[in-house]
Amino acid sequence: ISIIKKDGFLYSGTLNDKFQRDGYGLEIFSNGDKYLGQFDSDLRAEKGIYYFSPVKNSEQENSENVHTECYLGQWNSNLKNRNGIYIWMDQPVNNYEYENANFDSFVGEFEEEKFLRGTYMSKSNNHYYIYHGNFSKDGKKNDNNAYSYYSKNNKIFHGQIQNDALKSGFMGAFDDEGDAITEIVYCKFNEDGSVNDVMEEKQLNEEDIEEEKKNMVNFRSVIFDVDYFEKIYNKFNKIKIKIDRLEDMVRVLETAENIS
Repeated sequence: ISIIKKDGFLYSGTLNDKFQRDGYGLEIFSNGDKYLGQFDSDLRAEKGIYYFSPVKNSEQENSENVHTECYLGQWNSNLKNRNGIYIWMDQPVNNYEYENANFDSFVGEFEEEKFLRGTYMSKSNNHYYIYHGNFSKDGKKNDNNAYSYYSKNNKIFHGQIQNDALKSGFMGAFDDEGDAITEIVYCKFNEDGSVNDVMEEKQLNEEDIEEEKKNMVNFRSVIFDVDYFEKIYNKFNKIKIKIDRLEDMVRVLETAENIS
């Protein structure tokens, strides 16, 4: 285990015979960002966590909230690649309660830093938005078989989404308990997002409708029966605590007086 200190970052971890970061280690950057994970010949590789330094939320005037981000997953040549979780978190300073936090997260596949396919989840003022499907190369939701759900109106969409916009598909409304679909229609949308055409349930094939209702209920239950939102929030805070503790240990070891 070695410590390397240069302008811009401090590294504590293993090295190869060329004195490159190789194996497992912790990077601490001068801006407060941290990386904990594996390296291959000086490059982030395999599995690792990148934690961005918290900053005050400049979008909200007089806000005491801080914003930070973190990525937990696989890497290839310094790039986020394959399976991972990315989390954007806004929460009050020193008030780490789930109810007070707003956050977004993506769980799924990455390809060279870009979302490829997975589930995007957002919590804002205790309302939830969920999208499951593919993404285009410019990061927009793009799938002919996508699901999206918004808790504020308790409605779910299943169908075609292009460039973040609904195109055509089934729209279902849940009952208050979320156990059944009370109403379902088939919609087509204009470019501006307004509804172009609606086919009511009585105009649609009965077998298709029953299958859609079943799939919609299953999709919602997968998310809320386990409460992945709270799991992701807890994961974020565990990462923060773990990295802060490791940083404290490295800071103690980096000075000759303390080592001696």
